[in-house]
Amino acid sequence: MYPRWMIVACLFLSSGCGSAVQHPEILAVLEAQQAAWNRGDIDQFMQGYWVSDNLTFGTPEGQTRGWQAIRDRFKAKYQHAGQMGKLTFDRLTVARTGPDTADVSGTFHLSVSEGVRSGRFYLKMRRIDAQWVIVQDFTTPDS
Repeated sequence: MYPRWMIVACLFLSSGCGSAVQHPEILAVLEAQQAAWNRGDIDQFMQGYWVSDNLTFGTPEGQTRGWQAIRDRFKAKYQHAGQMGKLTFDRLTVARTGPDTADVSGTFHLSVSEGVRSGRFYLKMRRIDAQWVIVQDFTTPDS
């Protein structure tokens, strides 16, 4: 079963609440993550996430909780930059749910030596200390 926040996000996003172009400060976080990933820099990629034990990263296989645990998960899965491939995001939609909160959805494409992996992601973002950060991430690969 999908988390309640993801269902709510889908409803907001499907109602046309806003495009990414209307929210450059939020889009900048994802652009920085994409650039860091493509340089093979997981530590810089992680700067887009809330540094908190309450940060969550979910996939259909389960959920990882806490910034450090999520960083460790990425480091274990991608032990060197060559395994990371090239990441692109598209079809981004942003729904501002409050002055300091937003739901974001989009698709990802990860080109690796074995081919292209793709899927969708659903993010809850929050402005904390004047910085937009991801506080919840649910990523699901295409079948």
